[in-house]
Amino acid sequence: MAKAAALLEWRRFAQPVYGPAPAAMPDPSEFPVFDSSDFSGDEGATYFDLVRLESRPDIPRAFPHRHNYYHLLWMSEADGTHLLDFESFQARANAVFFVSPGQLHAWHSTVRPRGFVVNFSTEFFVQMFPRSDDIAQYPFFHIASDAPVLYLDQGQHDALLPLLLEMESEFVGKAQARMDIIRSYLLVLLTRLRRLCPDDAAD
Repeated sequence: MAKAAALLEWRRFAQPVYGPAPAAMPDPSEFPVFDSSDFSGDEGATYFDLVRLESRPDIPRAFPHRHNYYHLLWMSEADGTHLLDFESFQARANAVFFVSPGQLHAWHSTVRPRGFVVNFSTEFFVQMFPRSDDIAQYPFFHIASDAPVLYLDQGQHDALLPLLLEMESEFVGKAQARMDIIRSYLLVLLTRLRRLCPDDAAD
């Protein structure tokens, strides 16, 4: 019943959007699955990919789909709704969404969104954590998480934005060992975001 209600709600607000929107919801068995990310066209994009929301006319994707990689949506500006595993969340300025491999999601915005998409493979993610139990410290990537989104205030957004800009600079610069530096910045970003989770306990 909850899934049917979510699908009906999605039909209701699917327009207007920035990015392609479906005329009707597809059958659940037909939801597309993206195995790799190629937004940037970079040769390492299947491993790590980063693009600005405003640089891609095909973002947001308003049709339900899944990824086989981790997907972080950093919204500096947006106004709409994000459907994640049939649950609706507000897509707005200073929102950060965390989507794990296999989760179903779609989103739209009534204004042109600005921000970043950061995609990274399971392999890239695991390499940041020498011990498997370290991953459990990041609750927003748990599929059963009740909080797959953080709503930052403007100060928090502005304080963390330089980490994304540094990752972007390294990614497009293609200098030696860039992925090692990107991995370090991403780990710092995720750790800083973890501190902002409501139930995060001090170490």
